[in-house]
Amino acid sequence: MDGDGKGETEASERYNAGRAGSAGRSSPGARRLHCPGPPQRLTTLRRSTILAAYVGYAAGFLTVASYVPQVVRTWRTKETKDLSYGMFGLLVTAAALWITYGALSSQWPVIATNVGCGVLNVAILAAKIRFR
Repeated sequence: MDGDGKGETEASERYNAGRAGSAGRSSPGARRLHCPGPPQRLTTLRRSTILAAYVGYAAGFLTVASYVPQVVRTWRTKETKDLSYGMFGLLVTAAALWITYGALSSQWPVIATNVGCGVLNVAILAAKIRFR
């Protein structure tokens, strides 16, 4: 609308007139329904959804970045005796399940984070297998 509220008011009146009785006539005891224009909360909801996605991507980036020093160290030192196969097997499986969950619920921050974590965990697992 044009922002002056007239269009919303006119639409509300037309809606209410149609609801009150046939051909716009109101019966004496009919309640008029107030039908406001589009809720302002919708814009706030969109903003909060966008903000949540950015927070998700930032958290995901930091989570993936936290694995990088371990991957680099493992490949440089070739020391893997203290790393558990079971732990990395569980982490890779968990990442695959989180990716599936993210895909089913269309949550791209979840998908991106767990693809990154999965790849880095596979890199550490590969070093463990190679340098035993």
